[in-house]
Amino acid sequence: MIFLIFTFFFSLSYFFYPNNEVGIWGSLLTHLFCIPTIFISNYNEKNKYYVLCVALTVVASIIFHVSKDFFKFDTEEKGFRRYDHGFSIFLVLVSLACVYYKKIPYYINVCIFLLSSIPIAFLTTPRTYWFIGGAAFLLMIYVLFKKRNMSLVYAFLCFSLAVMFRFLENTSKWDHGIWHAYVFTATYYVRQYIDGIKTFPSDVLIFIILCPLMPILYLIELILMALQFHKTRENKKPFDNIQICRDIISYNTHEEGLWASSQNYTDVWTRDTFFTLLGLELSRDIMYQKLLSKTIDKLLEYQKETGEIPLYYGRGNWLTKFFCGSDAEGDISVEYNDVKNGSICTDSAFQFIILVQENYKDRYTKECERSYNYMMTMKKDGLIYEHGLGSWQDTIVHKGHLLYTNVLYYQAAKLLEKPSSNIKRKINDVLWNEEKGYYKCSSTNDGFDQVGNALAIFYNLASNKQMKRIIEYRKKMFTNGIMNTPNESKNFQIYLPSYLINLHHYHLNYGWTWVNLFFIYVINAFDKTDEAVEKEFKEISDSIYKYGTIYEVFDNYGPVKTLFYNSQKDFSEAAAMYLACVLNNKLEF
Repeated sequence: MIFLIFTFFFSLSYFFYPNNEVGIWGSLLTHLFCIPTIFISNYNEKNKYYVLCVALTVVASIIFHVSKDFFKFDTEEKGFRRYDHGFSIFLVLVSLACVYYKKIPYYINVCIFLLSSIPIAFLTTPRTYWFIGGAAFLLMIYVLFKKRNMSLVYAFLCFSLAVMFRFLENTSKWDHGIWHAYVFTATYYVRQYIDGIKTFPSDVLIFIILCPLMPILYLIELILMALQFHKTRENKKPFDNIQICRDIISYNTHEEGLWASSQNYTDVWTRDTFFTLLGLELSRDIMYQKLLSKTIDKLLEYQKETGEIPLYYGRGNWLTKFFCGSDAEGDISVEYNDVKNGSICTDSAFQFIILVQENYKDRYTKECERSYNYMMTMKKDGLIYEHGLGSWQDTIVHKGHLLYTNVLYYQAAKLLEKPSSNIKRKINDVLWNEEKGYYKCSSTNDGFDQVGNALAIFYNLASNKQMKRIIEYRKKMFTNGIMNTPNESKNFQIYLPSYLINLHHYHLNYGWTWVNLFFIYVINAFDKTDEAVEKEFKEISDSIYKYGTIYEVFDNYGPVKTLFYNSQKDFSEAAAMYLACVLNNKLEF
């Protein structure tokens, strides 16, 4: 990402109109942009071939520019220009082949050679082989769609910008230097892909690039709101809420595991499945054991040698499913880190350990130890330290010792018979707010976190005195019913691109059904409900009856509907938590 940003700012020099002599030197010296591609270490059979192709292209280009600009050769007659253009085509085609094939077939190499020979043999200007360039551009789009990799997105962006600058008004030779800069930056990201190095988008860069679109997007959303776009179709049929929730979980259970919802989240998220299983276990539902067995089997299958557990896995591309509602089709892909910026997932490993140790105590000990040891690499001052989008609130950039993560750490350590008392003491020292009577969201945020505090009570990390104070505070401060938000505090750093699509409210200002239901369960199981809590539960029950399903998040209009995001219907973990409240807590609906 740093290389792309550097190239972008370098390209802005075009608008300072350097003179012709500076442009000549620029077109030569910008070949230095190939250095990161050629001289990165860790060569292997595949990247050696690609590096050699890049190096040959650089040599051909340097020979052309030196002969043309310094020795004033007749490059049309001697053919240096044709070789330069031929190698340009060669580099683009080789890049595509190296990305698409694990091992490039012989006939593809022959085709590349023949296509590259066309400008070398016959053509003298780049404007005369539009058909080759156009075909290459279409192939890039196809390969990008098939591979869906951020490094390739950057490479495609660089190539597109290179073409754009070539067709701007040519006031000097400088535009050709910018062409070199972007093309060789593109080769760097192609090599990143070939080497299997993951690249993640910069939230700041995305925000800057798309920021000009914000007024238009917000205007469209306001118009849609005025047209009552928020109104959700009501279901007037009389439904049994318990049966609705059971049907949701049954419908969302597939061969690969449990989908988070039937709408856009048609992937198996470890954290969503964890809380769904927790709700099913508490409700003593017959679906629990079968889903548990399937979940453990899949997580074991996809566990890395390092101990990493998937954040989620599923069929299809998350981006097209999220924004376009595309079907969950194709091969299964597994993601271990946050796909937006690569943040390390901080809860999946501990949730895996808890599920295994609570249900298969004497099995898979080696696998649990591996995951536990992996998470210990994030340990700092006795607790798990994180910075990024690694928790369940993945639009909030958390930093420090997070309550939610460290309660899971405590429970996993206790089940593995690690020295958990030290963890408990450290959590109380760092995160307990004695003045207000609850555990702070994190070491850098003093607000009340519903999920973290509910887990602290549920896993007996909080003492009886602390438990009563936590519940008392929750009853006192969370009085908005179905619109109770996950956190009391709004003082969080939000992932910047969320503002572009009006999703910065997601974890701050929306009411989350599964979160509220989990805390309602905890209150009723460990203390006693009051009128406000019963009213909150009734609002959620009424919404299930009203819509014939259980939705993920609510705003003041009902289930959230915006231009880019709709509240997920058939939300699995909310359905399971509702069953726990009704069938275990015996709450009336």
